[in-house]
Amino acid sequence: TSPSQLQEVTLDSNASATGAIPFSTGFWSPGKTSPIRGRTMKEHEEISKLKKENFDLKLRIYFLEERYIRGSG
Repeated sequence: TSPSQLQEVTLDSNASATGAIPFSTGFWSPGKTSPIRGRTMKEHEEISKLKKENFDLKLRIYFLEERYIRGSG
């Protein structure tokens, strides 16, 4: 199931007056211990972009460190 297809679930703050516990949850993220709210397509695109940028930076650091070690050794 795609996260964009999941429905966000929320209870209003008046729910506690009826004995229910108010909460707001979207879906459970795999590997996480707490629920997260549903995200918009724009948020998914931004997260995807940031993950790619993070990976690219880690890869660049790795190769720079390798070059430094070989130049020093």
